[in-house]
Amino acid sequence: MLMAYGWPKFLPIATTPSLCSQPVVYLKIYNGLLLLITSTQIQVWSASQNKVRLGIHVREVASLQKYGENIQAVWKSDTNSIVVLTSGHSLHFFEIAPSSKQLHFYGEESTPLSLVHVNELFIKEIPLQDSNSKITLCGDNLNIILGLPDGRLTMVSWVGEFLGEPSALQDICSALLPGSVGHISSGSLLRSPLGSNSYSHDYPQNVGYAQMELSAALHLLVLLLLDGRVLQCSIKQNALGQVQDIAASKWLGVYDAVCTSMAHEQKLLGIGTKRGTVELFNLVDGSSLLRTISLFDWGYSLEDTGPVSSISWTPDYAAFSVGWKYRGLAVWSVSGCRLMCTIRQGSASTQFSPTVPSSELFKNEPMANGVAALTWGEHAYNLFSVEHGHAIRLVQFSFVKSSITRCIAGSSHALQVLLGEDRLLVVESDEESQLKMHHLVIPQSYISVSWPVTQVAVNEDGTFLAIAGQKGLILYDVRLKKWRVFGDIMQERQICCCGLVWLGKIIIVCCYREATGMYELNLYPRYHLDESSLLYRKQLLDKPIALDVWQDYVLVAYPPFDIQVLHVNISGSLYPFATSSVQISTVRELSIMSARKNPIAIQLVPNFNFKNWGHLLTVENVGSEYWNKHSPDPLSRQPTRCCYLSVCSSAQMGSYHCLIWIRAVKESW
Repeated sequence: MLMAYGWPKFLPIATTPSLCSQPVVYLKIYNGLLLLITSTQIQVWSASQNKVRLGIHVREVASLQKYGENIQAVWKSDTNSIVVLTSGHSLHFFEIAPSSKQLHFYGEESTPLSLVHVNELFIKEIPLQDSNSKITLCGDNLNIILGLPDGRLTMVSWVGEFLGEPSALQDICSALLPGSVGHISSGSLLRSPLGSNSYSHDYPQNVGYAQMELSAALHLLVLLLLDGRVLQCSIKQNALGQVQDIAASKWLGVYDAVCTSMAHEQKLLGIGTKRGTVELFNLVDGSSLLRTISLFDWGYSLEDTGPVSSISWTPDYAAFSVGWKYRGLAVWSVSGCRLMCTIRQGSASTQFSPTVPSSELFKNEPMANGVAALTWGEHAYNLFSVEHGHAIRLVQFSFVKSSITRCIAGSSHALQVLLGEDRLLVVESDEESQLKMHHLVIPQSYISVSWPVTQVAVNEDGTFLAIAGQKGLILYDVRLKKWRVFGDIMQERQICCCGLVWLGKIIIVCCYREATGMYELNLYPRYHLDESSLLYRKQLLDKPIALDVWQDYVLVAYPPFDIQVLHVNISGSLYPFATSSVQISTVRELSIMSARKNPIAIQLVPNFNFKNWGHLLTVENVGSEYWNKHSPDPLSRQPTRCCYLSVCSSAQMGSYHCLIWIRAVKESW
């Protein structure tokens, strides 16, 4: 779940007055960098805690006159290489190189940011006779695919070498006829010499592409034609090396498409239309239509928003943002739930739409003039957007999200926590069942080094919070409103937390040790975070994908779905200056081969007679007193059941009404 909070932040991206009206042609975030390309500039920003511009490249006037303005781009993220397509049909290759200059924030403890240089490497011209024709491009970390105006495709390597001859999919010509939506009968290709400056007139002149999207993981290429149709193409299982590896497979049932965006892990395709709707297709179930996303049910019409202009998926592909051409931006879950919308409620009709001068835009509705570009941050805590016709600012929307990694059985009913990049949004219920919400901002001394927040765990009675960022661990006492951190910052930086659970007064930290290259379970007492107070350290078999606790049992799940149940034996008192010892033993191991999806959360279930599985999800019904009363035998207290949560594809569920499904493993281990 995602929830927006606060008023959006505005980052100035215009370096000259002329840039204010320039269109943004590319916006993407990867590996802590934000790449923003306008018609004349390439800007590199930091996408970490501090959003600052690290480098900029401004094209010279002579270059613009000779090659034209920037219109499209592809970022080879593994080597920070960029290819930019200009209106003059030329490919400009750039490289993002770090410089020796650094920016420091909040003292010497924080990680400095390195400034970068955007260097132009070389230029490759594309031979075309018609200078007004449209070319589009896409690519991955291996090759670049160019869509030519007559419907043919050609490939270029990242060193500027054309790979083979331009080829066209033969069935495009016949498929343009009315009623041709469906599977392509043949995937044969037609070829023509690469060096030819004029193309064959056997192909229709309106076959050009408006957008192309490549998924190397799914072996798919999606082509959006200028006439609004969408063609799905398959790629051979081996790496894409030439155009002949691409075969047309199916026309999707959309006739007015204007943009597409693919969710690779969820195997979904979102298609924005001129009608202002987003059509979601399931790429693994015959590319069938799942649902239509629109604002019509909320009282907004096409005249209010205009057609869709941009679609961007969150990094986990559980939600996506939609920007419209004339007005508004919204965030939706895959199941069709609207999570955020910038259009003011009660102003559904265009007669109430704000018409204010640009000087007052900061005080009014965000994205009131439409969306030009969208992209999500790497952790889905931020959504970046550029308003149509106002490239002077980059708008940053902040989000909090729920944590599926928390201990299900030990979570409190009176305290719920949502994660933000530098804070927690704590939701409490009072005696009158009224919800109270407040922001718990993480101390700057910790978050400046360990940004962003990645893990949170609430103890059973909701009095303590364990919070982890990229490094280390920090505890918060809810009643005393005090923080507890590692006394030795060097110890803190050696811990890379990937899981947190509470076991009474013990915080169990699943961490990765860089020194050993292994994953461990570290047990720390609540009263002291220090290696000298470490109660126990157990080496794990692999990186866990889920953790859970029940009383003194710990469940650890490994990929693809191996389960290990550990018993924690505590002797002595867990108080300062008291003598205590902890021992961990493995009581059960299991490998589940029938599961189709890896779990994302797990809950241990006590071994007692029951008739209604719904009672298992309520902690009060299976509390410690109930359990000790009905199961006095220590052996019978060992959990023999668990239920787990996993993301399931729509082909297995039949519907995306619920993204996650629960299966109970009833067999004894």
